[in-house]
Amino acid sequence: MTVVVVGAGPAGLSAAVELRRLGVGSVLVADRETEAGGVPRHCFHTGFGLRDRHRVMTGPAYARTLAAAAVRAGAELRLGTTVTGLDGAVTGSDAALTGFGGAGTVTLTSGRGVETVRAAALLLATGCRERPRAARLIPGDRPAGVMTTGELQQRVYLGHERLAGRALVVGAEHVSFSAAVTLAHAGARVVALVTEREWQQSYAAFRLGAALRWRVPVWTSTAVRRVAGRGRLAGVEVTDVRTGAARFVPCEVVVFTGDWIPDHELARLAGLAMDPGTRGPVVDTRLETSAPGVFAAGNLVHAAETADVAALSGRHAARHIAAALGAGGPDAGWPDTGRVPVRVEPPLRWISPNAIGSASVPPPLGRFVLRSEEFRGPTQLEVRQDGRLLARSRLFRLVPGRPVHLGAAWQARVDPAGGPVRVVTRSRRDDRGLGFIWFGFAGGAGDDRTGRSRESSGGTPRPAQGVAGRPRKRHRRAQGRVRCGAAERGRVRGTSRPGVRLADPRGPGHDHRRHPGRPGRGPARPDAGPGGRLGHRRDHRDRRPRRRVARRRFRVDPLGDHHVRGLALHRERAAQRAAGTTIPHAAAAAGCAGWPGPRTRAHQAGRP
Repeated sequence: MTVVVVGAGPAGLSAAVELRRLGVGSVLVADRETEAGGVPRHCFHTGFGLRDRHRVMTGPAYARTLAAAAVRAGAELRLGTTVTGLDGAVTGSDAALTGFGGAGTVTLTSGRGVETVRAAALLLATGCRERPRAARLIPGDRPAGVMTTGELQQRVYLGHERLAGRALVVGAEHVSFSAAVTLAHAGARVVALVTEREWQQSYAAFRLGAALRWRVPVWTSTAVRRVAGRGRLAGVEVTDVRTGAARFVPCEVVVFTGDWIPDHELARLAGLAMDPGTRGPVVDTRLETSAPGVFAAGNLVHAAETADVAALSGRHAARHIAAALGAGGPDAGWPDTGRVPVRVEPPLRWISPNAIGSASVPPPLGRFVLRSEEFRGPTQLEVRQDGRLLARSRLFRLVPGRPVHLGAAWQARVDPAGGPVRVVTRSRRDDRGLGFIWFGFAGGAGDDRTGRSRESSGGTPRPAQGVAGRPRKRHRRAQGRVRCGAAERGRVRGTSRPGVRLADPRGPGHDHRRHPGRPGRGPARPDAGPGGRLGHRRDHRDRRPRRRVARRRFRVDPLGDHHVRGLALHRERAAQRAAGTTIPHAAAAAGCAGWPGPRTRAHQAGRP
């Protein structure tokens, strides 16, 4: 009983180790490269192995670790070998592979000749590649110096080739910044990164690092229209997609990055059902294709995720291969489970896995992976089947080239006899009644701009509630303070004797000498809102706009150096001073003891 794994990258090698660990007798890994490890072999930057190996490694170290683990586990590696034929149960005129029922054969072609291997199951882990210039339909000459990121890294890190002169990178994804760093290591000067989109698609940290460390600009909304050069590259013609203005950029190297497509030639040769979004084979949550016994994993089904995510995808497929072989083996036949397709609608581009075979089997890492084809702000994903809402998820934003994850808890609510499951997007403008917070926080009901809370289910406005269900009242900033005319009604406490400060109703902790013109926060009170003090910010659920109120500040009486409040009282005393009459302090009207008597302006002028 042999399981054949096509591809010796992170997904294939991890699957081989897991199959051997679960007791599968014979595992054969075939790869056309002469060295195992896949793309990480020529990626000399760090960041590999965080999720599967639980440590950070460089690309070559990560590839060597995976290859050594597969050999120690007992898997057979056939390097420099190409799979040229798949023969299983064949039906129809198109000779489509319908399953490996223990009678499947795999044709291997290598320098030793052609041989066939009888296989109980097959795992396709052929990975993905970048779209080259010819597939992008860019016209012009065919000079030397035009390449992809994979070719660039192999020439620089494996072939130790130096590239002098100016270089232009086409694309602004994660791999584009990696290509810029590789060009800098090779001795080239990167002119710019060029993308047709309105923003770069990588993280802001990558953009900032490229600008500060390597001085590399990013030309957005710019497309490459023509490649010029006879024998050697002379430059490219770029066009601003907004204005149509064209210019010629001299350079000696052009690197086309990103725009990933899976290596699906073998899957097409076998006649497997293909997904138009991912351009790879259709797989369910077990990563089984349309042919029973044939599985697909790694970046063949989601181009392109990181290497450790691809490795975990290979482990996921290996567990289900081993479970099916151990439950009766190929003689008992592969389980025939009905499938419900999962589809997406614009601006989403694809979803993986794109079918549900069993509601009890979660996808790899317990989530679905999606891609968007355009930039979007705060968005909500809705999963529906036959008009029935299965799940709802909130996203901060959508960026082309970046993964979007959707939890798999809604699988249990899928009707196996129903129609296809559809994943659609709804923006904030589509339903203001949803009322969730737009900064990535989890939560239920939120508030709209009017301050009225809205329930996430119906969107019906309800009045904002205060503590214990009481209607919320606006906290008065001047509560407890002395208002206009309060002195005559005897509300002022304290005395005006020299050296004795007037009692402050805002609390004994406020020092007027240190902060004479800054109002305090008021005394503590149980129902004064959060923090227990007046003047504090209101509860976070009440988001009604504050009414702008003129702040009342302390004003100093120049004759008595007493702190008084109230704009009306201040104006009244100013009128008295202008008339030359006496200016009694408010404490005199209140009958406070120790009042030394009135002071006139003449008395004040004659004081030494």
